[in-house]
Amino acid sequence: MAGVSVGPATGTQLGLILQLRWNLFRNSLRTLRGRLEFVSLALVSFFLGLAVLGAGVGVGIGAYFIVSEEHWEWLSVLFWGVLLFWQLAPLLVASASAQFDFSNLLRFPLRYPAFFLLTLAYGQLDPPALAGLFWLSCMAFGIVLARPAMILWVLPVALIFATVNLLLNRAVFAWLDRWLRRRRTREVLAIVFLLTMMSLQFLGPLAGRWGRRAAPELERFAWAERLVPPGLAVQALAAGAAGNLAEAGLSTALLAAYGLAFFLLLDVRLKSQYRGEDLGETQRAVAAPLSATVRPAWQFPGLSPPASAILEKEIRYLLRSGPALFNLIVPLIILVFFGISLEQSGKHTNLFAHVPDLVFPIAAGYAFLIQSNFVYNAFAFDGSGVQFLFFAPVRFRDVLFAKNLSQLFVTFFETFLVWLGVSIFFRPPGAATALATLAALLFASPLNFAVGNILSLYFPRRMEFGMMRQRRVSGITMAASMGMQVAVLGICGGIFAVAFLLRRMWIAAVVLPVLAGAAWSVYFWALSRVDRIALDRREVLTAELCRQE
Repeated sequence: MAGVSVGPATGTQLGLILQLRWNLFRNSLRTLRGRLEFVSLALVSFFLGLAVLGAGVGVGIGAYFIVSEEHWEWLSVLFWGVLLFWQLAPLLVASASAQFDFSNLLRFPLRYPAFFLLTLAYGQLDPPALAGLFWLSCMAFGIVLARPAMILWVLPVALIFATVNLLLNRAVFAWLDRWLRRRRTREVLAIVFLLTMMSLQFLGPLAGRWGRRAAPELERFAWAERLVPPGLAVQALAAGAAGNLAEAGLSTALLAAYGLAFFLLLDVRLKSQYRGEDLGETQRAVAAPLSATVRPAWQFPGLSPPASAILEKEIRYLLRSGPALFNLIVPLIILVFFGISLEQSGKHTNLFAHVPDLVFPIAAGYAFLIQSNFVYNAFAFDGSGVQFLFFAPVRFRDVLFAKNLSQLFVTFFETFLVWLGVSIFFRPPGAATALATLAALLFASPLNFAVGNILSLYFPRRMEFGMMRQRRVSGITMAASMGMQVAVLGICGGIFAVAFLLRRMWIAAVVLPVLAGAAWSVYFWALSRVDRIALDRREVLTAELCRQE
């Protein structure tokens, strides 16, 4: 976009698009669902905002004392924290802002400068980006408060550093979206990313074990940190405070060079989209050989043929999804992490060393939380295929029951893996503890299924396999699921705590099965009503799941 000026036409187009988005938001508040979703997102944003505000106060205070004591090397920790949060937080959590596919705008005569600026604007309005910008402002305020004369260096360095983060974030997601359009690349990148995120959990224990021996070797590579954006920002500020204008200017220029490089990467990607790049994976249809045989469908005992077919589909989807399979071993990786920490601490300071009977329930509860996120949007990946469910001679109660049953199989299979991990890295749980944990899962699962089935019909949300950072559920579902998890885990945790304090784990093994029986009664009562709800909501359900964002 070099040499292209943003003229009045571009400004007019930006204004029209902003007005369009505002009208869409205002019109969404005319419906009860829109108002409820806005309120739920506002509540979630309020609590997250409090956390961001508290962290910002801590960052500002930390920057003040670091600059006052002239410990510039510690200032890079704050810059690294902002950069990592800005880049990684959008990958770890679903964005709470409205997601929008910019390629839809290209159907209209939109100028490229407006298309580019809209990409940056939406990126900056993302909650992690707003949090990072707020923390940078707090950091700059703390530095200026400690040394008012540094304001001439703090403001440009903070502004350039924020621009670098914004351009890097947009460039990374633009290229990731391009790579993730293809299934093979999508699964490979997802697994690599998840492995990378989980491997970060081992840095603490490994540093505690080999940190002293590795420190001299790591010092040799300390110079490399000065050549990346956080190190350059700190060098610019330190040199400016010392009056070394040449070094400060050079560091600032190198920091700006990073922004230029990320700008060019983003520009290349967006120009490809603007010119109509097609990333589809559609292949030419090939006629099946006449001798091909049709494999018989699975038939599970006690299930109707339609329910067996749905259950088979869910299991096949699971076995073909690399990220879904990886989720099964995440709790084991966490157990390995705590096992290393336990060995390092000499079995004295680790929490699990003092409460070994609770290791299995805690690990199983963590695994349950990971899998339960998929319950509240059961038709997410069915997409336009949901139309066939209305045409086929199948009841929605059978469809949802089969989906719930597949999720229950996954939950207990993962619980078995957790039991193996606990037995290997800690000690085998007692019979009463194991029975109480299984009863807790049988109590929590049907309640999640009952609420999740209703919310899946009332507030469905389509998801695409090849798109990044989609909200897995609607705002209302997010708030309801959080409340449900807090209530269910609070009840189970309270029962386990009482049993542990009384040293009578059999109390939990007796009480929780009774609660599980009541929970399954509630589940089947709710399941008996989903057919009527699906019929009444068929237009909303198909419209939401069949539309292209």
